[in-house]
Amino acid sequence: MLTIATVYYAPHGRVPDFARGYTPEWVDRLYRGVARHLSAPFRFVCLTERPCAFTEPIEQQTLMTTRWDQACKQLYGIAADRLLLLGLDTVIVGDLDDLVAYDGPLAVPRDPYHPDRPCNAVVLCPSRPDLTEKHGSDMRVLDGEPVDWLDDLFPKQIRSYKVHVLSDGLGDARIVYLHGSPKQPDIPEPWMAEAWR
Repeated sequence: MLTIATVYYAPHGRVPDFARGYTPEWVDRLYRGVARHLSAPFRFVCLTERPCAFTEPIEQQTLMTTRWDQACKQLYGIAADRLLLLGLDTVIVGDLDDLVAYDGPLAVPRDPYHPDRPCNAVVLCPSRPDLTEKHGSDMRVLDGEPVDWLDDLFPKQIRSYKVHVLSDGLGDARIVYLHGSPKQPDIPEPWMAEAWR
């Protein structure tokens, strides 16, 4: 079964300012976005440093570190089969069925500012516990891996809000990631109100 996973921890001094507004409600909203747009069965896991009172049926696992640059690496080892990793600043805006049917190796979007480098906003892969042991941040670990580009496999379906959506609109987007500021509550557009609830 597909595992969809994210990371949540309470804000602390090592977290960048743009990531300090997250609450357990953000995890619930991400779950609901997935549930509205995915017909396949899935398991939703949140790594967190302490138990949270989520509203949705979210499995919680203990986060081994709250170091901002290291936390996401733990996600690669939590699935027995396929894995879709999403950040809390991700909004599901369209059907995910074709995306999750992808059965290839590690696949990521191109960095919207440096298209020859991977971006960790959305990661789709088989279980990869080997990546949890590699040195460096999850972004640098991805730099050293062969990847398929989600942008090429699913053109214009996984979009950066700042680079793609602001200039071109949503179009056929299925996933919008916000990477930095602004975040979901700062975007007063009707599509955001519909998608992030």
